[in-house]
Amino acid sequence: MLDEPVHLAQYDPAWAAAFEFERLRLSSSLGIPAEGIAHIGSTAVPGLVSKPIVDIMIGAVPFPPPASWNDALAALGYEALGEAGVIGRRYFRRRSRGAFNVHVVERDGEIWCRNLVFRQFLRRAPDAAARYGSVKESAIASGATMLLAYSEAKAAVVDELLRRATENTLTTERLMLRHWRATDREPFARMNGDPRVMRYFPAPLTRVESDALTAMIAEHVDTYGWGTWAVEIPGVAEFAGFIGLWRPRFTAHFTPCVEIGWRLAAEVWGHGYATEGARAALTFGFETLGLREIVSFTTETNGPSRRVMERIGMTHDPRDDFDHPSLPADHPLCRHVLYRIRFG
Repeated sequence: MLDEPVHLAQYDPAWAAAFEFERLRLSSSLGIPAEGIAHIGSTAVPGLVSKPIVDIMIGAVPFPPPASWNDALAALGYEALGEAGVIGRRYFRRRSRGAFNVHVVERDGEIWCRNLVFRQFLRRAPDAAARYGSVKESAIASGATMLLAYSEAKAAVVDELLRRATENTLTTERLMLRHWRATDREPFARMNGDPRVMRYFPAPLTRVESDALTAMIAEHVDTYGWGTWAVEIPGVAEFAGFIGLWRPRFTAHFTPCVEIGWRLAAEVWGHGYATEGARAALTFGFETLGLREIVSFTTETNGPSRRVMERIGMTHDPRDDFDHPSLPADHPLCRHVLYRIRFG
């Protein structure tokens, strides 16, 4: 049964220590690196009032994990509760020898990234953490002392804080990587119709195709707080293209993965903007999203993009090169090179 009594406790530094101890046990039992196990939820936010239950997220590759994980977690005292209302998650809990929730999700997937974005937001925004704590205490005071009622009582504020958490804007010395605006559609369409910008793509995009791409990119950034951000160069260009992170939607030997990419207007080439923005996106991917690896790929002949990949520390192994599945085998742009960079 999912429902259970709820009570709150003031933040306890022992929660972090309990997580570290349990992470080692889980890593050993499941045979996975400890880096794929993250502390999430309120017990991961210093100073935040919380249920005294440590939430642990385990990234599975591939997802769903093998059935042997159920047996390994059962041997550690965990009860399997299925998805428990969250598609793309396997939920386990233990209430003896310490209280823990385990959420098994796809490593580097949307749930993994969303949980880490929310955790980092609460850690960096004391006003948001205080508001969240106050709502929790009000829920308990109103009589919502069972898990399902408690979760419902704070749901609206959680949604509000998640929206704030996903309003990420990355800034560098010269750039602002921001959410997309309706006014970006026109200059983006001009870019996508420019043969210079689209030289290493099969063809320039029509306005309809460009607007569809804009909508898809903008929805992802607005929903998850990361993606291919619109690039603004204050004092130079209100919109100059995009730089950011994306999950490729095709299948290849290196997917699922998160890639880094960029596309800038020809008028702003030659100033190092792609390199500058890509470095900020890499930092966000590794430090906020907890990604273990980020890839990038392009056609063999795209020297400018390959040089950016090398400047930001990515490396190329010819054994990784591949034929892009969206292009015919005899297309001159079919063969692609793959670059990688790992955290640390």
